[in-house]
This record gives sequence, C-alpha cells and structure tokens, in this order.
Amino acid sequence: MPNQPPNKARQGGDVDTPRDPRSSISWLTHTRGISKLIQEKGPDAFKDGILHQLFTSFRVLMLLEAIQHRRETFLDEPVWKAKSFSSESKSLMQSLLDQISGLPALLQRLDAISNSGPKDQSENIVALYKDFNAQMLRLEDWETNLNTSAASRLLWWPVALPSYTGSPFPISYEFTNVLVANTITHYWGVLLVVQISMETLQAVFDKHEIDNSNIPKQRAIALSDRKLTLANDICQSVRYHLRPEMKLYGPAAMLFPLNVALQVFSRENKLQETLWCEEIISRLGSMGIRLAFHIAPIGERKSP
Repeated sequence: MPNQPPNKARQGGDVDTPRDPRSSISWLTHTRGISKLIQEKGPDAFKDGILHQLFTSFRVLMLLEAIQHRRETFLDEPVWKAKSFSSESKSLMQSLLDQISGLPALLQRLDAISNSGPKDQSENIVALYKDFNAQMLRLEDWETNLNTSAASRLLWWPVALPSYTGSPFPISYEFTNVLVANTITHYWGVLLVVQISMETLQAVFDKHEIDNSNIPKQRAIALSDRKLTLANDICQSVRYHLRPEMKLYGPAAMLFPLNVALQVFSRENKLQETLWCEEIISRLGSMGIRLAFHIAPIGERKSP
C-alpha cells in the first residue's frame, strides 16, 4: 500500500505514477472513437471471427463509459444484442451486459430531471422510478437464473482473513475463475448504482411532496438494506483480483465496482471503509492504472 494518506494519493499526490490530466481524456477519446467505429460498421460485421472478439472485449468498456458519463448508447438496441451474438452463445459477462445496456439512458433521464427541476414533472419522475425498478427486477432475474444454472457448483465462496492484515473486512472471496469474479463484482456495482439512483428519486418525492403511492417500493427498500453488504462484497473481492497472476487485468476490472463501493461508504459515513477504498484505488494508480486517479463518482448527480 502507498505510505501517503489515501486522500492525497486520490488527488494525484506523491505516488509512483504521477497524475496526468491527459489520462482520463485519452481513455475517453479512445473509447468513444472505438464506439463510433463499431456503430458505423453495424452489428452484422461482428458476428464472428476477430471482429466479434474485439466487439465482446470492448463492449464492457463502452457500456461502463456510457454509465460513467450517463449517456444512452446504441448498445441497448435489440439488434446489437442479437445479431452480434448469432454465431455463438453469450458468456456470463455478456449476458449481464444485455441486462444493463439500458441503464445509461435511465441515468441520462435522471440528470435531465435534475437539471430542469422537478416542477411539473411529477409524471416523468414517477415513470422514471418505475423504469429503475424494472431495471432492478431484470438484474435480480439475471441473478436468479445464474443461481439456478449454477446450482450444482459454487461460483464464489468466503475465506477468513487473519487479523493481522489490518483490513476492515473479515473475509476475502475466492472465485471459480477471474471471468466469474469480474462479472459478479460488476453486477454488485451496477445494483448499487440503481439503488443510489432510486434513493435520489425518493428524495425528490419527499422534498417536493410528489404522490408516489402507486409505485412499487418493496424491492428498493430490500436492496437499501443490502447496500453496505454489497459494498462489502465488492471490497472482499479485491484481494482475489490483485493476485500477481492477474497482472493488470484483475486490478483494472475493480475500478468501476470499487468506486461505487467507495461512494456508498462515503454516503453512509463509514470512515474506515472509505479510507480503505481510497487507499486501494491509489494502489491501482501506482500499479500503472492511471485512470484510477480520474474516475469520478458513479451513480449520482446533484440532487434537484
């Protein structure tokens, strides 16, 4: 771990890899450029061969960029979910991406409400809450199907950590393989983004006395009780992802879920866990993942 205070490292302090403001811009430009090229070629070009492999590799990056910057994406169009995979079955991660491809558009709608104010938008706000609820249901159905299909084997399991590690988390998760680990941690992160967004809308209901008596709340309430558990689960997956044999693939895969967990701990005033997340993110930056210094909070904008 870096010796400097986590918040200093987070701001680009004295770490092995200095902060370069061009890093996030380069990543964003690169990802958007690839996204534009893929969209222009159309889904038929990515059915098989090397182009299909490239598409599946970049699909997760394109969707995470869309979630990060809260902009709808062409990847939510049904044709991109069908034609690009007509020659082979989808992996665990690709099946998850199918379920979250509409999330950037929901976040964009949430920002539109935030930017214009809730006045005279009660119907739009209620409709958006229902759409977030439907998104959560799709994710929960995905998890149910996963548990059913994997009923005969464990995909991940806890291992107790010795007390001398100094970690605020008592266990570390082991996974069947790194692809499962990557998928499950992103699933937990996306669930939290949806929950944070629904809480933002609930605050709008309360603040502006908007009638929300006809919207389903049970699922959001249940997930709200799980928020810290999910954030803990993400952090308890870090040790697995940082193993030397993972090289940079494992650590880089933790950027999105770890930043979501950090946001949850910060919102819940969990100081020890917040500092731990910041220190791990600083460590990722010092490993050469320079984007770690530039990732902005995910899942919320200024409340209306």
